[in-house]
Amino acid sequence: MEKKVKIAVLVSTYNGEKYIEEQIDSVLNQNIHVDIYIRDDGSTDETVSILKKYEEKFNIYVEYGDNLGYKKSFMKLLLNTKGYDFYAFCDQDDFWIANKISSAIQMIKKYDEIPALYYSNLKKCDENLCVYGVTDLHKRVMSLQSNILRRSIAGCTIVINKKFWKIISAIGLKDELLIQGHDSYLVSLCYAIEGKVICDKNSYILYRQHGDNTS
Repeated sequence: MEKKVKIAVLVSTYNGEKYIEEQIDSVLNQNIHVDIYIRDDGSTDETVSILKKYEEKFNIYVEYGDNLGYKKSFMKLLLNTKGYDFYAFCDQDDFWIANKISSAIQMIKKYDEIPALYYSNLKKCDENLCVYGVTDLHKRVMSLQSNILRRSIAGCTIVINKKFWKIISAIGLKDELLIQGHDSYLVSLCYAIEGKVICDKNSYILYRQHGDNTS
């Protein structure tokens, strides 16, 4: 019997009451089982009340913390979530297509023996999820240097494997490494240790842009 793959989806929330339910519902609607770990970064709106309703009903685990900023909040969540084969990052205001995670796992699972990071293109949308553009990262030559200069890979598309998680965990949480963001740090680290960085030309995210985006 094939071993069941354990997948953790990591979400950092902050005053996300407007869109968080739609995002969580889209993650729950994935065609593969995932556990959802949420760290609320000191919300002052109704986000906490919304999360408590979900926490009571589903495989969702929530930590309510002080405001650290999204970079440290995501990294703290990643480091504290142990025992999974794959880790996916998730923003609070997008919408995931049902095969987002399963498609990522199909590509990254070939590299179980080495540290690996997957990312994909995404569909840029307005606040009503009307698509107005699609990224073309698969056409770009990516490297450690280009990632530092351009920071073009969106964290909400990133999935990492267990081998890479162990290296990240050994380094720990260091403020100076997060200057360009948790996502840029992880991509740069994977390149730096000569891990496998995988780009998926397809898009499985409706990436919502609006006046209240955190980053």
